[in-house]
Amino acid sequence: MKARRISTRSVADALHRASYLVVLGMLLASLPRATAQQYPPPAYPGPAQPPVYPGPAQPPAYAGPGYGGPTGAPPPLQQEAVPPPPGAAMVWTPGYWSWAGRWVWVPGRYVARPYAHAVWVPGQWRPRHGSWVWVPGHWRR
Repeated sequence: MKARRISTRSVADALHRASYLVVLGMLLASLPRATAQQYPPPAYPGPAQPPVYPGPAQPPAYAGPGYGGPTGAPPPLQQEAVPPPPGAAMVWTPGYWSWAGRWVWVPGRYVARPYAHAVWVPGQWRPRHGSWVWVPGHWRR
């Protein structure tokens, strides 16, 4: 049986390549461990506390003292030309009057159904305590 001769050059090349792996391993070991950021738990309101609105002020849910809502009824709804739907799962939500210190018309638009056979129930303005309050629209099964 003939002994195979290994050249010293190939051994040196293999050691040289292995030294790169050792250096890379040492660099990776010296990096700080990744840790998840610790955030304080959210402050959930208790049953006695109303939920906190993230905006600059609490939105008026119902007319009450200090509510600057409309005191007169909204104008009659505008007639809208309903374009053909852009897709089979799209539903037309009609336009409505919004109060922004004055009555502003918000035009209707198509929206995607959130689930099959969903029906859009439009929002409406209702009189309450000498003022008018917006009851938003919602999806019904």
